[in-house]
Amino acid sequence: MSKWHLEIKSGISGSVVLGIVREIKDEKTEDIELFIEFALLNINGLPLVKRQFTGQLKENELLYGGEIFQDILALFRRRAEFMPNDALKVRCQMRTLKTPMLESSLSFACSLIRPDRRIFVWNIREFSTLQREQRKKFFLNSTTANHVSLNFFISENEYINIYMINETKENIFRIKISLLDCVGKTVICKEEVAPGRKESMFRNFFDRQRLINEKLSLLPNDVLSLKIELEMNAKVLYNQTENQNTKNFRMISTDKDVVLGYEQDDAVSSNFTEAMERLLEDGIHSDVNLQTDNQSFPAHKSILSARSVVFRAMFNGDMMEKTSKCVPIQDISGNTMRKLLSYIYTDKVGKLEGQGAVDLYKAADKYELMELKKRCATFINSALSKTNVCYILTVSDMHYDQDLKQEVQNFIISQGAEFLTSDEWRGFKKEHPLLALETVERMVCEKKRRSGKFIKLF
Repeated sequence: MSKWHLEIKSGISGSVVLGIVREIKDEKTEDIELFIEFALLNINGLPLVKRQFTGQLKENELLYGGEIFQDILALFRRRAEFMPNDALKVRCQMRTLKTPMLESSLSFACSLIRPDRRIFVWNIREFSTLQREQRKKFFLNSTTANHVSLNFFISENEYINIYMINETKENIFRIKISLLDCVGKTVICKEEVAPGRKESMFRNFFDRQRLINEKLSLLPNDVLSLKIELEMNAKVLYNQTENQNTKNFRMISTDKDVVLGYEQDDAVSSNFTEAMERLLEDGIHSDVNLQTDNQSFPAHKSILSARSVVFRAMFNGDMMEKTSKCVPIQDISGNTMRKLLSYIYTDKVGKLEGQGAVDLYKAADKYELMELKKRCATFINSALSKTNVCYILTVSDMHYDQDLKQEVQNFIISQGAEFLTSDEWRGFKKEHPLLALETVERMVCEKKRRSGKFIKLF
């Protein structure tokens, strides 16, 4: 008999890596070759990112499936999307490659991982007497001779700076510092997610002169209060299989090591969704036709207006579309319009692939369907490669999508200086010199940050 469990870790480059272990209790059990799919799910159980691979699992061997997410810091920054309620949902589907499967089994398991959270208030007394570069130090209690220390000083530019040094073996992966007013309310807070890092620097945290000017509320009795929150040493409290049943579910077959398209789960549709699908497909009581280059789509002005402020303005304003029964759409293909309308009527995206995802992203931005734009951006980010990254960087900049742009630049940074000598980058640099310069500047700053080249304080 075999038992299975998943493992998640941070890779050498700061990526998120998933693996699977087969625990064998029967000596006669043979090695098996598997096709495996990992997916990170959103709050509704729909896949945001997928990765597929094949491999042979031996006795008690850990099989890694490669990077499921390239930057763990980006994952934390997007925790509302990937970790609602502070929970990361991971789905694993697998099947054997050689032995035919007689039936499929579906199991649900839960692991509760809780970090050691430490919260305390650091009161810095006689603040107004502090001179520039004068140090204040605070030691966090530790069971060892080593400490976690916080160092406070006022820089030459009259700003407060806070520097954390971790001399222990404990792994601090999040630090948050808040400045409190006289009633304990947060005035400003800054947070850094830095798994494994031993040093963190909060430069220009707050303006000293503003503290002096607002001393009645910010410096009661000449005391500056800082709230420190640390998360460290995450531990698994329990692993539990919640329920198990048998169900037929579809396993997608693709080439090895390919990141999949964004695809809806095969959930049972509600009656309302089915009715909306029929309404769109049959064109019942439609009052407008959206005409692309080669297709016409009957639609309903009321539904389009309810979902998109752009359509609402188009049909309610003084534009000719208000009275026209045929609206030409010149910059969107028929396939893209079909997916766009499917989302508007049913909230379903369906499968996204390559350029089709980019086209739908552009259409979602045009009609201000921000949730659809976000879904498309998630897939586009998961499918970045050396051959398309420059194009996607241009698209993100053109559509003022700072989140996607930052993820694309992070991908370029992860490729290292070698990518800057590629033909793709040379061509991109000629056509978009300012965007290329901005990306290189980010690369230089990130390299300095990762190498720990902070200002030496002690």
